[in-house]
Amino acid sequence: MKNYDESRDSLRILARVDRRQIAYLNAVLESYEGLGLLRTLNPAEGIVCFYVSNPLSEETHALLQSLQKEIGLEFCVSSFHGCL
Repeated sequence: MKNYDESRDSLRILARVDRRQIAYLNAVLESYEGLGLLRTLNPAEGIVCFYVSNPLSEETHALLQSLQKEIGLEFCVSSFHGCL
């Protein structure tokens, strides 16, 4: 997987998921090599931030939408340029 410069080379997507699903979510994203990476911002609240490479952001967004149904992923902000 590409090493991202999180400040310049990526689109950030802030989301919330059941904290018990964070490891699964990370594994799914990693299985799509090169789409992006996941950072857990608040594990107790299930707040995560996806760093998505800009050329693939539509593909990644489609994957995340499918995960909404599967594991209850909720987007806090669909495209966020500065995760807290």
